[in-house]
Amino acid sequence: MALTYAILGPLEVLDGERVGTADTRLKTRSPGYVLELAPRDVDAHRFRQLVEDARAVLPHDPAQARRLLVAALALWRGPALGDFEYAEFAAAEIRGLEEERLAAIELLHTAELALEHHLEVIPKLSSLVTEHPYREQLHALLITALYRSGRQADALRAYQDLRRRLRDDLGIDPSPELVALETEVLLQSGSLQPSARARRHDAPDRGDVGRRAPIPNHNLPAHLTRFVGRVNELAVVVELIEANRLVTVVGAGGAGKTRLAVEVASSLVTALVDRVVFVDLATVIDSELVDQAVFAAAGATELPHRSVRESLVEHLVDHLVDHNLLIVLDNCEHVTRAAASIAGYILSQATGLRILATSQHVLKVSGETVYPIPPMATSSTPGAGGELSSEAARLFVDHAQRARPGFVPTADDAAHIGAIVRQLDGIPLAIELAAARTRMMMVSDIASHLTSRLSILTGGSSTVRRQETLEATVAWSYDLTQGRERDLFSSLSIFAGAFAHDAAAAVGGIDDPIEAFELMGRLVDKSLVFVDATGDEIRYRLLETLRIFGAARLAERGEDQPVAARHARHHLTLVRGGDDLLGGPDQGIWQRRFRSSAPDLRTALDWLITRRPDEALVAAAGLGRYWYREGSFVEGTVFLERALGAANETSSSERAHALRWLAGFKYLSGLVDESRRIGIEAVALAREVGDHVALSGSLNLLGMAAESDGELRDALAYYEEAVDAEERSSGHKPAAVLWNIGVVCVDLADIGGVEKIVQVLRDASQSGGAVVGLANADLLQSHVAIVSGDLQSARELAARALAVFSRLGSEPDIAQANERLAEISGLEGDLAGVDRHLTVASELEADLDPKHHWRANLVRSRRALATGDIASATASLGHVLLAAVDCEHPFLLSSFLHETSRLAFIEGRCHRCRVAHRHGRADCRATGSDARRVRSRRGSRAACVPGRSARC
Repeated sequence: MALTYAILGPLEVLDGERVGTADTRLKTRSPGYVLELAPRDVDAHRFRQLVEDARAVLPHDPAQARRLLVAALALWRGPALGDFEYAEFAAAEIRGLEEERLAAIELLHTAELALEHHLEVIPKLSSLVTEHPYREQLHALLITALYRSGRQADALRAYQDLRRRLRDDLGIDPSPELVALETEVLLQSGSLQPSARARRHDAPDRGDVGRRAPIPNHNLPAHLTRFVGRVNELAVVVELIEANRLVTVVGAGGAGKTRLAVEVASSLVTALVDRVVFVDLATVIDSELVDQAVFAAAGATELPHRSVRESLVEHLVDHLVDHNLLIVLDNCEHVTRAAASIAGYILSQATGLRILATSQHVLKVSGETVYPIPPMATSSTPGAGGELSSEAARLFVDHAQRARPGFVPTADDAAHIGAIVRQLDGIPLAIELAAARTRMMMVSDIASHLTSRLSILTGGSSTVRRQETLEATVAWSYDLTQGRERDLFSSLSIFAGAFAHDAAAAVGGIDDPIEAFELMGRLVDKSLVFVDATGDEIRYRLLETLRIFGAARLAERGEDQPVAARHARHHLTLVRGGDDLLGGPDQGIWQRRFRSSAPDLRTALDWLITRRPDEALVAAAGLGRYWYREGSFVEGTVFLERALGAANETSSSERAHALRWLAGFKYLSGLVDESRRIGIEAVALAREVGDHVALSGSLNLLGMAAESDGELRDALAYYEEAVDAEERSSGHKPAAVLWNIGVVCVDLADIGGVEKIVQVLRDASQSGGAVVGLANADLLQSHVAIVSGDLQSARELAARALAVFSRLGSEPDIAQANERLAEISGLEGDLAGVDRHLTVASELEADLDPKHHWRANLVRSRRALATGDIASATASLGHVLLAAVDCEHPFLLSSFLHETSRLAFIEGRCHRCRVAHRHGRADCRATGSDARRVRSRRGSRAACVPGRSARC
């Protein structure tokens, strides 16, 4: 009871004192609590104030009015008082709020028309008048927009439709204002035009829209070809994304959606937004991983609790909420629901965010503006170069000159090129593929072939015709292949991402590597396969449209399943023995290869789970260490659970290893009880089948669970048994378990034990060639150096460990090394160093439950106290308190109490200082952790916190 009082004392509220930090508004007041809020803290009040301000500035600054109204409407996150929709007491308030919202929407469209955005508002106003058929102001705005867009007849028809509805439904005529508006439309009155051109002061100059100056703050893909044409489309989409927070560019595959989106984003990165995040969803085959892909592209790592999706998107919102940025969601068509879900949620939470999506399907998110991308212009401009003056013709010539340097079209070529681009409906991919044929064909021959090949593709809707034309263009290119070349192209469609040469040969069933190289070279030359030389090795890829086409041909021949089986077998071979590959001296090379093959590893696992579940279990268990080193705990958990659920529940080493890794990922996700349950099952199964390696890993997990509960002696027993099990099997001591033993010795203030483990770890790692083990030894020894006061040696050891972890790309290890360096920086008085290292560690540990950040939060608290920032120190200690209460770890409790006493002393709360200090000393005596209080070189007292992460 006394200990609980000491922990909670600093955060208690007595006699009306504020709760927690100084800015909180929750107060105690008999008989309970009261929440005191100023009008600015209530969204309804802020909404009304923004609308009032917008109405005031609209006459002289419509651009500012639009910004204010957009911000006001962004405060709405659903219907007014949605939880009380059927409550009688709320009915009048709901009606009033909804009326205010609709009036703000009308005002926003009035501002849009003042800014001459009449083309853009027509779709939205058309939808609004359908939803509110008797709202005359909305009809007036639509009629005005139609007239200004050169659609006088449509404007008059809109008025007549309204008059007919009012007479038929209500027996009344339109208002005098609407009658006068009809007269102005009939007379083409100049009063319908805006008095002056009002533009955003900070909007990009349309004349500069297509230029690609060096742009910071983005991860947009670089293109090796010029952006040809699309000037009008570029300007329209730029204006749409300026005026709307979600714009979806829709069209058939190969229509140029991605390239247009990239150009739009690059034009806006300095003019409208501060940063652009590009998310390529083409290789995300599992819709459950869309959120993770967006989070990773935004500059963070995945989060662990996949069963609770909100934890991921809420952390994503926290990451984005204070930023003015544009997210480009590219290739959404195969994950439409997942993309729509995350887009809708983050837009409702982060008001400074805009999204530009590309897809073959509309996302159907509230507030979405859809822009169907048209074909490239194929009509020539008289007197401006004839047939070669159109956008489509210029694109053809540009790519033909790349395929055949020195190509200069003759007059005859120009006529044929005009015919080609028209027959191809102006689809960019079709034009580029046709132009590539100039390497081996005359332009006249290309035109002749296209005429015969595509003559049947006429009629039907323009959308269907464009899709059929694109498929026919790919089919034409496909028809130019033959035999083994054609078979290999179809087989390559099974790949979800980029692939290496050996993978292509395996999937194509080609045993002779020389033949494989020859066939791949031909496909590259024919623009059916593209080379990706950006990584450590040459890899190949197929455009999405080509992949879809190849897959269809594969299915037609009934070969899709045999090819899928070869694809799965190749990747099963890659991951079989993954523990050995990723734990040996070449672990960095193999980690990068696994990372490059990640999309196809997922594809192979999906196929194996549904058709060969026992082999899927082997593959999933083999990927455990890869997922751990990547920090991909979510993905690992998803696939391991699926594989275990599908496979036969027979006793096997593979099942024991899969359970071992699943228990580890559950632990790292903060689900300690579930981890312990799975770990116990894994231990029992490993003993039954006699797999000492699986037994060692499973005992290690039970030790980690015991350690998280503060049962350090039990944890030590598990770890020592794990070492014995591994040594009986392989003759080597497992480095990961030795690291965990060292950390327990640190927690028990057993410096001699730490030094002993460091030496054992070095010996075991040197004999096995495991550089990670040597780095772990350095990190443990750095703690010994801290305790002895040798901060220079501590820094050198920790920096050496960080260099190894960084070279291998192991994110959990990089995070803990940065935590150790932050601790050392704090002891040296280097506050900038503390901030630098904690920033890195926090970003890499974003996938962990917040209470697992207690080590970093202790360092943050000390850093805040050193600068007199009491509020930040209190906030950091609050997070430590959550962890302390959750696990009752002795060292964590004593560290928390020690820091609380320092905080209370600085605040002048002597009684609380004495209470916290007394309990802290008692807890320290119980665990022997007093020894870890050392003097830094500046003479300040500090508790040394061991940066550590449990090792699976």
